[in-house]
Amino acid sequence: LEIGAGSGRTCIAMLNVSNSVKKYIIVDIPPALYISQCNITNNFSGKNIFKFRPFSSFIEIKEEFDSTDIVFISPEQLQFIPENSVQLTIAIDCLHEMKFDMIERYFSHFDRISKFLYFKCQINQWAKTSKIFLDMDSYPVESHWGELIKEKCYIPNGYFHAIYCMESEHLKNHD
Repeated sequence: LEIGAGSGRTCIAMLNVSNSVKKYIIVDIPPALYISQCNITNNFSGKNIFKFRPFSSFIEIKEEFDSTDIVFISPEQLQFIPENSVQLTIAIDCLHEMKFDMIERYFSHFDRISKFLYFKCQINQWAKTSKIFLDMDSYPVESHWGELIKEKCYIPNGYFHAIYCMESEHLKNHD
């Protein structure tokens, strides 16, 4: 699952280099969602694609969702994704642009649905969207997530990235 996919370049790269990705879910706001949907659809004409549309429950779209390779949904629809259904959540260069209550909402969803989390953000946030200043240690990662990596990036300079896993996954993989 990718938050803030923009043009869809990460999805395109991942699907071109790996056959192990069974389903790729993109969550973004319009018009970025439309842009990534167009780019990815054009790049993967052979894939089954769940194009963005309004829905109000997972049951409503479950059959189609389960049979598609790529899914496009809005942030409001993330609440309908079933618990523990995502292996990896990715958020690259987007969280630091959000208000803190939205970041908290996303992290709550990550906690509910995902086994692993990778995010990359600015070390010193430039977007002044909240009264809360974000740095490497101020993202609302739950205490039961195990930190695998958190380090400054050299490219681009001024960013850090972090990888977390649910403690149960961390413990299972290190026994």
